[in-house]
Amino acid sequence: MSEVEEPHPQPPPRSSRGGYDAPHLIRKLEEALAAHQKALQLNPNDAEAYVGIGNVLNAQGKQEEAIALYHKALQLNPNLAIAYNGLGNVLCGQNKLDAAVAAYQKAIQLNPNNAYAYSNLGNALYEQKKLDAAIAAYQKAIQLNPNNAYAYSNLGVALSRQEKLDAAVTAFQKALTLPEDNSGTPASAYTLANNGLGLVFEEQHF
Repeated sequence: MSEVEEPHPQPPPRSSRGGYDAPHLIRKLEEALAAHQKALQLNPNDAEAYVGIGNVLNAQGKQEEAIALYHKALQLNPNLAIAYNGLGNVLCGQNKLDAAVAAYQKAIQLNPNNAYAYSNLGNALYEQKKLDAAIAAYQKAIQLNPNNAYAYSNLGVALSRQEKLDAAVTAFQKALTLPEDNSGTPASAYTLANNGLGLVFEEQHF
């Protein structure tokens, strides 16, 4: 089978303040960092602000600093699901997959309607080659948020890996009908879906 496109991490959700949206463009990262630092000046016990700064630092490749801030957030609010989701993202990036899965599962336990955590859980399970479980996680993410283009694209990747090519095409095509995420991530859901479609079509016709 042709080489399959890899799943792409699900950007963290914006906070209730409309804050961090996982931009990787330097300017937007600086804006996000400044906003969260201002929130901490106003309230030094703002756990969400620590998560936001952690997300920025993770995007900048400062993983250990990000982990410390997620733990700080959890000290302030042990039930903050987005902190566990952020922690899982760092751990997944470090290839500490068992720990990442545990963090995502904790995020889901605290907030069963967290589509982002299910999508990211799917990515970690995919990396563990647990394709059935990954597909189930992506499908749950889609159930919770039917407009989640990343989840559809990553579902297509997992289905492609299982050589369920028609189902993969359907998932990729669905991703392309949904609103584009313009958060500045390096590979958008559209890019992932288009690349995945190309690989599947090659497999089907050659």
